[in-house]
Amino acid sequence: MIEEGAHTLIEISAKIESWKQTLLISWFVAWTFCGIVVGSQFGNDLSRDLYILVVVYMSFWLYFEYKIAHSVLWRLFGKELIILEPGYLKLKRDIKGYGKIKPYFKDNIKGLRLMDKNSRSFAQSYNDSFWVIGGEKIVFDNLGTQQGFGLQLEEIEAKKLLQYLRKKIKG
Repeated sequence: MIEEGAHTLIEISAKIESWKQTLLISWFVAWTFCGIVVGSQFGNDLSRDLYILVVVYMSFWLYFEYKIAHSVLWRLFGKELIILEPGYLKLKRDIKGYGKIKPYFKDNIKGLRLMDKNSRSFAQSYNDSFWVIGGEKIVFDNLGTQQGFGLQLEEIEAKKLLQYLRKKIKG
């Protein structure tokens, strides 16, 4: 955390344990290899039904190739930035300097709180997994929508950050 006068920058690293990183990269390599093997079938003389199957498969493959590549880049080079400036809370998911800053007027931030935890929920378990970019721990309401940040923080870290942000946003 860096505080300079009225400006504060909080950086949350997206790095994970090396065994998880190795597993994620291995999954990406295997997924890429499977797509290349199936995609290479386009050069062969395929029946109409088989051609449609390959096109549908490759459509899904491309979507998940993008999602996995994004997760790998996030885990290798990503960080979440929380920027407090006079009158604003700004959030950015940064990968090597790329990412869009989302500014929120402090006056529009309502109900800053920890994310409701339903440990039995499949969606919650999925969002907390290391292979996705998700797992927001802190949320707030902003002009009728819910915004989240604090990706995959431990509960004690999220509570400390929430306490700090409440003090800074109110003051």
